[in-house]
Amino acid sequence: VQRRALETMIKTYGQTPRQLFHTAHVSRSKPMEGELPAAMGLLVQFAFRETREHTKEIVYPSPLPWIRGLKWGEYVGSPSAPDPFVCFSQPHGERFGSLQALPTRAICGLSRKFCLLMIYSKEQGVRSMHSTDIQWSAILSWGYADNILRLKSKQSEPPVNFIQSSQFHQVTSCAWVPDSCQLFTGSKCGVITAYMNRFTCTTPSEIDMESQMHLYGHTAEITSLLVCKPYSIMISVSKDGTCIIWDLNRLCYVQSLAGHKSPVTAVSASETTGDIATVCDSAAAFYHTYPDQLP
Repeated sequence: VQRRALETMIKTYGQTPRQLFHTAHVSRSKPMEGELPAAMGLLVQFAFRETREHTKEIVYPSPLPWIRGLKWGEYVGSPSAPDPFVCFSQPHGERFGSLQALPTRAICGLSRKFCLLMIYSKEQGVRSMHSTDIQWSAILSWGYADNILRLKSKQSEPPVNFIQSSQFHQVTSCAWVPDSCQLFTGSKCGVITAYMNRFTCTTPSEIDMESQMHLYGHTAEITSLLVCKPYSIMISVSKDGTCIIWDLNRLCYVQSLAGHKSPVTAVSASETTGDIATVCDSAAAFYHTYPDQLP
């Protein structure tokens, strides 16, 4: 009777499995605090954790002495962090003229006399909440004998002619504003030209220039142009030792940053605080905290 009952149970419910484990399973370990799933995130997080372990006994001066408990934070170049180290290196045949960080979390290296033009998608949705989509991109190049600015938007096709500049306004630098499709060019004579464009699929360049406007303020070659979109300003520096702030919305002069005794060769600005840093030909660097004075 027991045998038939067992056979009936096996036919109905299946064969009873053999006991494989005689002890309780080890409890699942809790993930480490702040652990990230991505490999690169792990490397970054481990680097920060290692920084905390090595620097927890070291007391650093507060960024603002009159505020207690204020810390520098964890970022590259932080005074409370160890010296930065090389985490990526790759040789290239071309010499880079600039590096540009993109909202897509990528870094673009550009040769001299090249400018990256990009238009970002404005579609709203769940996918675009935490990401940035590129609608169109192209490389603008200048410095040709015919003074034509050329665009290359497709890797398999040659560059197309975009803007014919005057021989009196030979282009030496460029800057692009993605949101408004504004293009700024600096010239050898010190004149800055602002081009208002719109995206279109009817032309080979896919960008149609609607109007242009000249900005006067420098008397020598423009060495660099920089757009600081959060503050709606553009900064231009020149070989005549001048540094000028322009209003992106009104396309007008705002103010000049003084103190340069030699040609200004480079400029950068913080998109968070608006602070401006300039470098002169004499290797002198200047730090300007002027945003509070901007209108």
